[in-house]
Amino acid sequence: MAAIDDRFCSNCREPLSDDATECSACGVYAGDLYDERVHRPKTRFRLFAILLAIALIGGGAAVWWNARHALPERGTSATEVPRVRVVGDRPGGARRGPGAVVNEAEAIRLVRRHLVETTGVRGDCVALLGQGFRGGVYIVNAHDRCTSTRLGRWRVDGKTGEVARAR
Repeated sequence: MAAIDDRFCSNCREPLSDDATECSACGVYAGDLYDERVHRPKTRFRLFAILLAIALIGGGAAVWWNARHALPERGTSATEVPRVRVVGDRPGGARRGPGAVVNEAEAIRLVRRHLVETTGVRGDCVALLGQGFRGGVYIVNAHDRCTSTRLGRWRVDGKTGEVARAR
């Protein structure tokens, strides 16, 4: 039985060598046909190996990038409050309400610290959304994003920084 890559003359069906340009039996131009199919060079494995190497390198780079930028800083644990970088970073984030000593970003940081210390929720699981400054207090909604539970509505006194559950 002939192998798939064996070459045969398209005129007389005589076997041809790989480098033959014409049939030795009948003299017809051999062309690029192999048993009436266009010959595909044996580069599939090489192409597959190159694509696999690119994918592995890209995957390794992504893992390295995520591990480098997603891990907590050395010397911190999962229960510690991560550094807050929002103070002054976003428009209006550093403004204080009338008569307040703390701004909204500091109030959010105070609520995060309070929840980590009193409820035992991991600091990286706490999601907070500031609702603004009204009546001398900042209102902050809290959620535990790891367990998808609501942690309630909290208020932070603008003058003292005292954290309490809002009604």
